[in-house]
Amino acid sequence: MTEIFEGFIFDLDGTVYLGDTLLPGAQETIRTIRDSDKNMVFVSNKPLERRSVYARKLTRLGIPVSKEQIVNSTLVTARYLIENDPN
Repeated sequence: MTEIFEGFIFDLDGTVYLGDTLLPGAQETIRTIRDSDKNMVFVSNKPLERRSVYARKLTRLGIPVSKEQIVNSTLVTARYLIENDPN
């Protein structure tokens, strides 16, 4: 199934984990996608934490990721402002 997609985007809270618990099948699904060498990012619309905090949480839960694989609303807003209204 992974061969028909170039990459994957996963929402975090409620999709990959709930609170501090990995949801059933999340780790196995992500491992399968990684084994197929596909690109993958994780997204959150919660601006409460830095990307590095989300990356550490996922790693602690058994899904090692870098902060570069995390996209949150704070990052998107900052990039938008830099590109559209840098002052």
